[in-house]
Parts: sequence; structure tokens; C-alpha cells
Amino acid sequence: MQRDILLRVGSESATNVTWLAGIILAILLVYVLFGRRQVVGPALAVGMILLPLAARVVIYGVDLDLFRVLLIVVGFRILLSGQFKEIQWGRADRFILLWVLTSVVAKTILFGTMSALINRVGFAIDILGTLLAFRFALDDSERVDAVIRTFAWCSIPICLAMIAEQLTGWNAFSWLGANWRIAVREGGIRSQGPFSHPILAGTFGAACFPFAVYLYARGWKTLGVVTGLSMIAIALLPRSSGPVISLMAAVGLLLAWFWRRRMRALVWGAIAMMIFLQLVMKAPIWALMARAAVFGASTAWHRYFLFDSFIRHWPNWVLVGSRSTSGWGGAYDHLFDITNMYVFVGVEGGGLALFAFLAVFWRLLRGLGQASEHWQLPGSYSLWIFGAILGVHLVSFFGIAYFDQMLRILVAQWALAGTLVIIGIEKSECATNSP
Repeated sequence: MQRDILLRVGSESATNVTWLAGIILAILLVYVLFGRRQVVGPALAVGMILLPLAARVVIYGVDLDLFRVLLIVVGFRILLSGQFKEIQWGRADRFILLWVLTSVVAKTILFGTMSALINRVGFAIDILGTLLAFRFALDDSERVDAVIRTFAWCSIPICLAMIAEQLTGWNAFSWLGANWRIAVREGGIRSQGPFSHPILAGTFGAACFPFAVYLYARGWKTLGVVTGLSMIAIALLPRSSGPVISLMAAVGLLLAWFWRRRMRALVWGAIAMMIFLQLVMKAPIWALMARAAVFGASTAWHRYFLFDSFIRHWPNWVLVGSRSTSGWGGAYDHLFDITNMYVFVGVEGGGLALFAFLAVFWRLLRGLGQASEHWQLPGSYSLWIFGAILGVHLVSFFGIAYFDQMLRILVAQWALAGTLVIIGIEKSECATNSP
């Protein structure tokens, strides 16, 4: 299938952006450059979720996907308007910065090439640019709600397109530059929508399913129900075990609200159970990953062996990462396929990068817990929902290393959670200073 090409000039500048993607980008650029600050967040969310990573612009050798164009424009707006000093930063942001800087330095030292540096600079632009843009766009709970509603509305066309992909074998998002070739497993189509891989599409549905509960709890009941059904379909249609398990984790974490008073006992009970299993099992406890398969063709054993090899070969990556994981498996030569986010972060940046990455979740979860002490229902449950979202990501990381939109969506959800933490801290300070 041939896609309409918007522009192609010279040998150094080119683009494979379709006409429809170009029109959407132009509209979003108007919003993020000239629109009021409260519309910047929803515009960013639309571009981040719906515009495929495959739609790219190359200008004199500089490779930009369409969302990076939006990030650059937002960056210029912040600098030219002098509003950088108005941005509120959270305590978790310093760990995000540490993760990014460590990854850039580690890979540059490890490979010692300009291409490695350029690769990590692009990674830094994605992470820090997304964080900066959403920190600029989010400064109160109403703007958080607006971005979450945008996530919800975006889930509906993605769900419909993925259903159509099942029925017709054609990906409607190819009109925006996504891959039109379908993926098949055991004779069944694995829908992927605007994402680069079916598992990432399913992970989006699982990680954003709690937004449906958030909207329902905040009063947008119809949108919440429709979003919930859409997210469930998005998680199931890729026919991948990881997103299904993550969706089950999302439901369990949301229901755990009713046992929140006993959460400390539940956590310690889970830790005790893991210690007991480790003592009685012949294999390490993470060998249970090999049994975590919902579909027959799932590569659960590969994920277990990758994680096990990562732990056993820790001296190879703990300082500045590792050039390759392909030699860790001996006769099994497929470990180059890193399908685990924890392994990916450690291999790309070393032990310090992995520590900083995990510290982001620790800091946000702790902040959400502290902020919930100063919120009444439904606000306190909203904070719990964001804690559930973070927990879903921690589960999903065992089955996929994030890239394309999902990595940016993760950062955006960090920013959303961080904004609520900052608001909670302000409520705490007001309560403390009040007479």
C-alpha cells in the first residue's frame, strides 16, 4: 500500500508524513504555540498518542518524528514567553534527570562514538522534553482532568481502528504513517493501531484503564464507561500475554483501595510469601515468569531467561551498561531481543540509571501517599488511581521495554502524578499554616 507523501526534497531533507498527519500536526502546532496554556496539555496528548512514530521529518540529517516537532515548538514558547520560572518541579523530577544524564554519559563512554551520543541526545529530548512540556501545561487539577479526558477520547478511535484491523486486516492509522502490515499469531491478527508493536498498544490499554475509573469517580460517568470498554479492548486485541496480565494487575490494584487500611500488612505478607517461595523452589522466584503466559505462542520463557541472565551477569552491566546481551545466553542466541524494561534501563545506563529509574516510582508513590492525607473523596481515590497506574507500569516492565509513544506516555503520567503530589503538598502547607 502506497501512502501519500507530503514532501520529499534533496538527499538530506525528506519526510514520509502523510497529508492527514500533516494537517493534524499543523492544527496542533497552532494550539501549542498560540493557544491558551490550558489547551497545551490536551494538544500534546493528542499528538503523543495518535501520531505514529513512523511519521518523520528529516531536515539536513536531523531526524524528527512529529511529536518531537511539537516538543521543540513548546520549548521555544516557554523560552520566548519567560514562563520557565513559573514551572513547578517535583521531587521525582531530579531522579528523572539523573536517569537521563546517567544513560547519556554511560552509553557515550561505553561506545565512544558520535552516533552513540546522538542517539542518547535524542533519548534525552524525548524524556526531558516531554517532562518539560507537560510540567508547563499542568499546574492545577483542572488541567490534569483535561489531559486525562483527552487520553479517554483518544482511546475511542484507537479501539475502533483496532477492531476494524481485526475484521479487515488493515490498520486505519496507516493514513497517519503507521505500519499497515498486520501482525499475526496462531492465525489471529494482533492489532496495533498507531503503535509500533502490538504489545505496546496493549500496554497502553492496560496502563490507561485506570483513567476510566478516575473519570467515573470524578463525575464523567458516561465517558468513563466508554473509556473503560475501549481500554479493555485495546489491551486484549493485540493477543499478547503481557498486556492481559497488566490489565488484571490494574483491576487488582484499583480494588485494593477497599483494603487500604491493611495495606502495610498485605505488603509484608506478599514479601513473606516471596521469601517462602524462594526457599522452597528449586529455581529462583522469577522463574514464575516462564509460566506467565495467557496465549499459547507467548515468549514467557524468553522473558524469564533474559531476566535471569541479567541478574547472573550483573558485573557486565552495573557500571556503565553493556554493549550487547546476545552473548549472555550461551547456545540460546536470542537474548539480543530485550523484552524487559528493567533490563533495558540497566543495559543502556548501568546500575545508577536503574536506581534512578526505580527511584522515580518510589518518590511518586510516597508523594501520592502523603498527599492523600489532605484530600477528601473522590480526590483521595484519584491519588490511589495514579498509584495503581504506576503499579501497572512496574508489572508491564517485566514483559516489554518501552519505546515509541509508550515511553512518552509513561513520562506524561509521571508528570500528571507529580502535579497531584505538588497540589497535595500545597494543601498540606496551607493546613499547617492556617490559624
